[in-house]
Amino acid sequence: MEILMPEIIDIEKLRQLVDEDLAQMYRKVIKLGEESGETMAAFLDWDKSPNVSASSRSDNPREALMEEAVDTMLCAMDVIVSLGYTNTEIRQMADRKMDKWQNKIKNRKSVNKS
Repeated sequence: MEILMPEIIDIEKLRQLVDEDLAQMYRKVIKLGEESGETMAAFLDWDKSPNVSASSRSDNPREALMEEAVDTMLCAMDVIVSLGYTNTEIRQMADRKMDKWQNKIKNRKSVNKS
């Protein structure tokens, strides 16, 4: 399964929205935290956790989880773009972070083989 960010997010539309949105950075970061919490609540519903309140239940938990995860992703991108990073800089950081993630996976696999 190949997922390409340019096909997922219209980066020019995102940049336009960031330019038009006059919210201060602290509000954007608070919103990111809020959306992250909503993603966790949606995950608990999708995972059929007994700790989910009735008001957090969804008719389609899988879609609700995707919706909240996308909200979180967009809020994170809002923060990053608001800091003035270019597409190239964002891509380079994402590549570094994915390399780090890949190394963690390799390390876990090697520990599990032992």
